[in-house]
Amino acid sequence: MTDPVRDGDTGYARYVFSYTSTMPEAEGRRVVFEGMSRFALEDGKIKDYSEIFDSGVALAQLGFDGARLSKVLGKFADRVRDKHRGAPHLAD
Repeated sequence: MTDPVRDGDTGYARYVFSYTSTMPEAEGRRVVFEGMSRFALEDGKIKDYSEIFDSGVALAQLGFDGARLSKVLGKFADRVRDKHRGAPHLAD
């Protein structure tokens, strides 16, 4: 993690993460992506952790074809929309 920032009980940092796939269809492929982490702090300790990253970047490096990428990313997009359903800026 790099570039940490803290404002009271909230902290942020960006990161670069990599791993080697063990999925049968992509075994041995090295995947790298960037993300951001949010830390809710209490008494200087992490109370809650969340992160966000572009999963499509990782899936593309695994060699997912266009149809599979579309299917998986469509599911991710639906989850985000459902999570924020009712937000005024999402109203049609």
